[in-house]
Amino acid sequence: HTGSSSTRYEQVKALEEEPATRYTTLTYDMSQVNQILSQIKAEVDRPAVSATRVDDDTKWPPFSYTDDEAGQTLDITGLNERICAMVDTLESGVVDLTPVPVEATVTRAQLEAQIVKLSSYETTVGKTGDYVESRTENIRIGTERFNHLIIRAGESVSFNKVALKRTEANGYQPALEIAYGNYVQGIGGGICQVSSTLYNAVLYANLEIVERACHQFQVGYLPWGMDATIYWGSLDYKFRNNTTYPIRILAEASGGYVRVRFMGTETKDYTVELDYKATMTHKSKTEEVEISKGMKNYDKYKDYKDGERIQVGYDGYEVDTYRMKYDKNGKLLSTEKVNHSSYDWRNRLVAKLVEETEPPTEAPTEPTESPTESPTEKPTEPEPTEPPTDAPTESTGGDEEAP
Repeated sequence: HTGSSSTRYEQVKALEEEPATRYTTLTYDMSQVNQILSQIKAEVDRPAVSATRVDDDTKWPPFSYTDDEAGQTLDITGLNERICAMVDTLESGVVDLTPVPVEATVTRAQLEAQIVKLSSYETTVGKTGDYVESRTENIRIGTERFNHLIIRAGESVSFNKVALKRTEANGYQPALEIAYGNYVQGIGGGICQVSSTLYNAVLYANLEIVERACHQFQVGYLPWGMDATIYWGSLDYKFRNNTTYPIRILAEASGGYVRVRFMGTETKDYTVELDYKATMTHKSKTEEVEISKGMKNYDKYKDYKDGERIQVGYDGYEVDTYRMKYDKNGKLLSTEKVNHSSYDWRNRLVAKLVEETEPPTEAPTEPTESPTESPTEKPTEPEPTEPPTDAPTESTGGDEEAP
């Protein structure tokens, strides 16, 4: 205040008659408040911990899990704004410091739920034909060798290595198999149905095919181009787990079916379908095999009835197999050619029974006079047509095959 007392008195009296309004500005330094809030936040904040998975081959899934833990965080930005508002309005009170929960990015439940069926496939086991019981047993043994097999990430699988050599010592029995174009008895016949069923499960799981060969002839239990034959020492079926997680195989042969399932962590966001395109290269025909007592190998064919099938015929085909990928809405994402198969042809053979002419029962009457000319020689009878040496009674399909 300035001026004499009388001057100040006059100023006060004037304000009584004509009041004047004056404004002030409140300023404050929040740096210390922010420092305190930051210290409190450092003590309160706790990061969330995601669940983890550790390899453990002693169990399935082949993992041990660590639990996820929720975290918490203190929002000091919101607290700062609340304190400033109270100071501006000269409001007194208490500021509640309540942390906000933070969920783990990956929970144990999520990891455990990722173990799903990646693919599955089944084929029908024939119930008729030669060696059906032993063939079924060979299939059972083969699937048993693959059941519960765990394939590590990046690991390759050899069918022959897992199924073992087809010997009686390894449990396999004699059954029909394809060898050099014919069905013959061999140890382990039928094992190719296991490799072929496995092959389709691999295709649907979108795993990598390392080695595969088709049968010489088409098989009846699978679409064309989707079989995989094997033969110890020369033909193998191999595939690789090209995912970043282990896969477990579940395989069984029961109730007339071969079933293979792949279990593991789903990494693909699409579905897989298979299809093929076939081009005929040779149309098979039906040939008759004349069967008579005078033919070679008569004992082998004497039980055939007239018109009965001796050998199954096959048309020749060139087949391309394709794998299509679709998104969740059914839109085609890609089409990939996964293999090419060349199937041989052979004609169908049926039995034709030929009756031989019976010789006369009485000797002819001798002529009274000698003939003036030499009698005509008896014509030589033609040799009967000889069928292939190894003709099956029916097609069994899926047997171990020699190249």
